[in-house]
Amino acid sequence: MRARLVEGLDRADAIARLASSWGDPMVVRGERWLLGDCEILVAGAGEGVAAVCGRDRPVAEIVVIEAFDRRQGIGTVLIDAIIAHCRDFEALRLCTTNDNLDALRFYQRRGFRLSAVRPDAVTQARRLKPSIALVGDYGIEMCDEIDLVLPLRAVDSPEAFL
Repeated sequence: MRARLVEGLDRADAIARLASSWGDPMVVRGERWLLGDCEILVAGAGEGVAAVCGRDRPVAEIVVIEAFDRRQGIGTVLIDAIIAHCRDFEALRLCTTNDNLDALRFYQRRGFRLSAVRPDAVTQARRLKPSIALVGDYGIEMCDEIDLVLPLRAVDSPEAFL
């Protein structure tokens, strides 16, 4: 399976699929990220979709990544494609929530490092996006944001990606 950047109707379909799962916009670090402003990558025949934005250059943001069938290698295919697509950036950054233990494991196993924890950031994000659930994976209250970063080039200080 491979992942590719999509345009046109494929892009519109992929955005609609992400929006139905996650809503649009996404809210990260108190900012709105519109899926339509992102580059969209699709794995295989739509088994996975990712939205990536370069507005914070030299850091690219993985706004959302969704493998619709878990533990099939789809997320890894998307991460590999995102890394290749973002070769002109210094780092990839993403945000997850304190309840998302599976994502924390997945990203750290692929070289991402924890770079920031924002207590109560999800609670505050609900002011911008009230549809954010109160309880997440494993029955854990969803309240904090956690940033992870994957350096794509050598840097003097990881704080450069905060």
